[in-house]
Amino acid sequence: MTRTMYDGVTPSSIPTSATMVAGYVDGHYANLTALRKRFPEATLVQIAVSWKTRGHVLDVEKGDATPAEAVKWCTHTMADKANGELTVYCNTSAWPQVKAAFTSAGVTQPQYWIAHWDGSPEIPAGAVAKQYRNTPGYDVSAVAAHWPGVDSTSPPKPPAYEPFPGAAWFTVGRKSPIVAAMHTRLVAEGCNHYQSTANKDVIGSGDIASYEAWQRKCGYTGAAAKWPPGKSSWDKLHVPNV
Repeated sequence: MTRTMYDGVTPSSIPTSATMVAGYVDGHYANLTALRKRFPEATLVQIAVSWKTRGHVLDVEKGDATPAEAVKWCTHTMADKANGELTVYCNTSAWPQVKAAFTSAGVTQPQYWIAHWDGSPEIPAGAVAKQYRNTPGYDVSAVAAHWPGVDSTSPPKPPAYEPFPGAAWFTVGRKSPIVAAMHTRLVAEGCNHYQSTANKDVIGSGDIASYEAWQRKCGYTGAAAKWPPGKSSWDKLHVPNV
């Protein structure tokens, strides 16, 4: 028996009847908080796009992790888990390359979630799930009755600090609890250039001035000290995971 799983960057687009959903731990489209709120009773599969981020699944595709980084994710970032409890997502054309990376490194193969939008929910041999249909709001996958690492264990412990969401995420007007947490940390670090505490969860001029002060405090100068935030200064700020 297979199960149906939905994934998408906008949780509100996923059908409310979903009992299994997948979302992003990190990157531009990190959305686990919103997914948990919309689907509190569903099985939640956590996808990492960076090999340095913990999760149930590592996304291997252009702009995210590479086949070689998938090996490092299994052997370093998720080294406390058996490879049989870890999953790599990739499309069918990249699958041989990913498997070859593990073979050449002498590392046990992980589970695989394969993308092939042919409309057929049949899971290929050697895979535990198949993403078979794409819609404007979400993707649909067929999942095996038992998914090692997802069904048999607790979800990975979330990181203590909020992962860097990418420079493009920091647009004026964006509203997020991450912004409020950043605000609090900047004030705590003595980089308070805010005019008020109103709308502290919305990016505004106070965030820009305060963060640029933080980057100068970190030793950055010139263009490197300007908005938007960079990964190095963000990691040093230790914004609590929200």
